[in-house]
Amino acid sequence: MSKAYDGEPLERCSQDVLQTRILHLGHDLDKTLTTLLGSDSYLGVASSEAGELARALEVWRRRGLPEADTVRWASAVLQSSQGAQGLESEPADSPSPVGESESVGVLEACIMNRRSVRKWQPDGVPREIVERILVTGTWAPSACNRQSVRYLVLEHQDARAFIAGVRESYLASAPVHIVLFAELANYFPEEGETVPFLDAGMAAQNMLLAAHAMGLGAVFVKCTPRDLAAVPSSGEESSLPVFKARFNVPRSFIPVGVIGVGWPAARPKAPPRRGLQEVVCTEEFSPTRQNLGAVHRGSPAKRLVKRAFVRGAYAAGRRLGLRVFIASE
Repeated sequence: MSKAYDGEPLERCSQDVLQTRILHLGHDLDKTLTTLLGSDSYLGVASSEAGELARALEVWRRRGLPEADTVRWASAVLQSSQGAQGLESEPADSPSPVGESESVGVLEACIMNRRSVRKWQPDGVPREIVERILVTGTWAPSACNRQSVRYLVLEHQDARAFIAGVRESYLASAPVHIVLFAELANYFPEEGETVPFLDAGMAAQNMLLAAHAMGLGAVFVKCTPRDLAAVPSSGEESSLPVFKARFNVPRSFIPVGVIGVGWPAARPKAPPRRGLQEVVCTEEFSPTRQNLGAVHRGSPAKRLVKRAFVRGAYAAGRRLGLRVFIASE
C-alpha cells in the first residue's frame, strides 16, 4: 500500500496524511509481530509490511520532516521486526498503579455516575483542565492507530452561540465547547461513512468520563454533516459550508459532534438501565426471547418478507452505485 488514503503518492501527500500512514503501517506490522511471530506465515507478511513502512519512513526523512514521537515509535517497530522480536511490553499480569479491585471500582463508579449535563454555572474552566480532558481523547482507541480525530476548543461567547444555533440552544451556557472532527483524508473511501464516527465516538467517551472524574459536567451532541444539512434552508447561516467557513475548517475535515463542558448547575438523575436479561443473548439470538422484541418484531412471515425486501433493495442500489438507507420500523 504505497499510496496515501486519497490516492496521492506518499511523496506528494500532506505531512498529516503521511504521518497517519506511518502510524497505520506501524500498527499493522506491530500487530503481525504480536500475533504471527513464530508462525509459518510470519516471514511473508512481515516482510511486505516492513517494506511498506520502511519506504514511508524514508519519504518522511527525505522530505526533512521533524522527528515526531509517533515516527520514532514506528521506527522502533520496524527495527523490532528486523530482529524478529516484538516491542517490549508489560507482562499480562503486571500490577496496575492501584489495586485491581480498587481501580475497577473507581472506573465502574465513574461510568455509572456520569450524567449528560445540560445546565452549567457561568464560571470558566481553567485551560489546564481542558487540556487534561483533551489528552484523554487522544488516548482513545482508533482504527489502525491512525489517530485521526481533531479537536477545536471554543470559549468565546459568539462562537459558542453559533454552535448552539446550529445544534442545541442549551449549549450556549456551556463555558467550553470541544468540537470533534474527523479528517477524511486519513481514511479509505469505503470507511468514510462509519469508521471516522467510531473513532470520534471513542474519543468523546474518554473525554466525557474524564470531565466527570474532574467534577465537571459535560454532554455530547452529534454535529455531523447530515445534521447541518438538515437545518431548514431559511437558516442558511447554519449550513455546512457556512459552518466550515465560520471556523476555517480544512476541506478534508468533517464535524462529528460537540462536547459542552463546564461546572454543573444541576445533574439529572440516572434513568434506569435495561437489565442484562433484556439486552444480552449467548451464542445466537433466540426468536423465543420476547424481551428482545425490537429485534424480533412482527410475525415470522412478515419478518421474512421484510428481510428479503431490504436485502433486495440494498443489493439493487449497490449495483446501481447508489447509497441505500433503510429506515427501521
